[in-house]
Amino acid sequence: MLYISDLDGTLLDSNGELTDYSVDTIRKFIDEGGLFTIATARSVFTAERFIRQLGISLPVILRNGAFIYEPGNFEILHSNLLGGHELENIMEFFLHRDLHPILHHIENGEFRVDYTGIYNYGEEHYFDSRKKEDDRRLRIIDGYDETPCSDCISICIIDDNDKLRIIHDELDEGPGNNFMIHRYIDTYSNHTWLEISHREATKGNACRNLIEITESKYYTAFGDNINDLDMLKNAEKAYIPENSHLAAAGFDFEQIASNDEDGVASFISRNLL
Repeated sequence: MLYISDLDGTLLDSNGELTDYSVDTIRKFIDEGGLFTIATARSVFTAERFIRQLGISLPVILRNGAFIYEPGNFEILHSNLLGGHELENIMEFFLHRDLHPILHHIENGEFRVDYTGIYNYGEEHYFDSRKKEDDRRLRIIDGYDETPCSDCISICIIDDNDKLRIIHDELDEGPGNNFMIHRYIDTYSNHTWLEISHREATKGNACRNLIEITESKYYTAFGDNINDLDMLKNAEKAYIPENSHLAAAGFDFEQIASNDEDGVASFISRNLL
């Protein structure tokens, strides 16, 4: 059985860190032949240190399924990206509503995060956290072209939950039909993220690819938020932390201890070691 865990709100504690207990337990599981990896909304830049801490050797799922990486040299094994012309209607939709898209894309082989400014606390929290890590992807731009980027990973809006719920509904009825739309509350800022990405860029689709790559028959999943749903629903077994957004919303998955109580590691220690 392959075991796949989300990071934020699931494997990481409320400070966004791995505890020594989680690191020691998962490393022991892997050392004894267990199959363990992660599926996260994070990029390779923000997930790399956790991958190394845990000693993960299997491919990892990043950016909600936009990428599957080989962790040894962080080679991209699989990707789902958007082309420039696909974004015209989406950009027009956002700009017409005075929203400020954050563009995650690849330009001349370099990863970029383009934005025009900081307009709310959720954005401030995100960019401050990235600047503290000296994230060189960040780039302020003056405005947006009709086709703002090629090899686009995602277009992200960070704003108030009620506001983005309405935007999400309008997208569903309009230009969002041909894309994957992720809308979820950020674990740390409590602001909502709405992300547009390739229709195949989901954790569930990436898990199916990972099953083929690892030649596993089944996987068990751990997750806490809306962007984990298809991964959880397609798993042989699925678990959510008792303090998760999915638990609070009443989703009927088996619950484990909270992320601040090492829920995933405790499950592995109790059942697999």
